[in-house]
Amino acid sequence: EGLDDELRASMALQTQTHIQGLVDQGGTLEDLFTSQDTWVDATLAEHYGLTQDGWVSLAGVRDGGILAHASVLTTYALSSGSSPIHRGVLVREHLLCEELPPPPSNLDVSPPEVDPSLSTRERYAQHASDPACASCHNKIDPIGFGFEHYGGLGQWQDQDADQDIDASGDLDGRDFDGVSELSALLLEDARLSTC
Repeated sequence: EGLDDELRASMALQTQTHIQGLVDQGGTLEDLFTSQDTWVDATLAEHYGLTQDGWVSLAGVRDGGILAHASVLTTYALSSGSSPIHRGVLVREHLLCEELPPPPSNLDVSPPEVDPSLSTRERYAQHASDPACASCHNKIDPIGFGFEHYGGLGQWQDQDADQDIDASGDLDGRDFDGVSELSALLLEDARLSTC
């Protein structure tokens, strides 16, 4: 199933309705990043594999909070699947307000070719070993790997290339596993509220 206009509109409507609901209820920044309750229409409920639409609880189904919304996950992905780079940059630049330098002009910044025998994590491992890439990607990719339970369109996935997903990550020396733990670390980080 691809990203069509109906699904795109459903994704945007979830985020708009969710945020408006938090505002109406006096929600906090913590609620934005951790709330297990969200709103989905029938199209997005089906996309997420939920059995009902409207206001639903995601507890035990998928991570809660804004970072697990398909609108966010799809915006920071590639048409071919997830992107640890884009999702790591989301956190560094938009949530922590860190300015990352642009890649050197002579560097090929194409994503690694899709290889069905390799997981996304394995395909992006070269970044850590190539000195021209490592200085920036060591700050980006370890965060982005925490989103790996979500494919390019924000659907939950337990496997990638017939391997169990490894959603472990690192935020400046603090280990986490998955979006919920990343959200908790961000909420403890003074840079988030300042940003």
